[in-house]
Amino acid sequence: MNIILTFFRGILAANIAALISPAGAQTSPPGESPHPAMTVYVQVSDARFDSYLFFKKEMPADNKADNSDELFYIPHFNSKEREKELADWRRRFNSIVSAATLSERVQRRMSQIREEFSRAESAAECWQVDHNRERRITITVVGSDSEAAIQNEYRAASRDFSAVPNRFTCKYTHKVDLSAPEP
Repeated sequence: MNIILTFFRGILAANIAALISPAGAQTSPPGESPHPAMTVYVQVSDARFDSYLFFKKEMPADNKADNSDELFYIPHFNSKEREKELADWRRRFNSIVSAATLSERVQRRMSQIREEFSRAESAAECWQVDHNRERRITITVVGSDSEAAIQNEYRAASRDFSAVPNRFTCKYTHKVDLSAPEP
């Protein structure tokens, strides 16, 4: 079991390095205007390894990765019964939940992202549930609702996590200014 966890940590470390490396930064083609400043959140909940990966990347308007934050969380094994109950629950409800995502520390991160998404003037969230690999990948972009920007981010995550890019489901948020006069 320790060999598997060590291997999995190594894979995730390589993926995080790829996400924050300058080569992983998205650049605009010549002649195209740069995107607005935005924050990108990547969350991967993996039920097979009972883990949760969180990555935050802040990108100013000049497309260079500015600041990042990451969390890779594997909870301690409390009992085999807990794992068996979670596996039964996941199968019954056909959902991807790991014990790591139920931890208080991870729940705090997830609620901060949801709150930031709901308050944003423009934001997008895309997710993919991979039942074969028992994982859920969520990419949240706050500060932009550009389809091109969110596609760049979920395609990058697809490469990093071996996911199919056209299987992401997306939702966008637009704040409407009600005080503006209608034409």
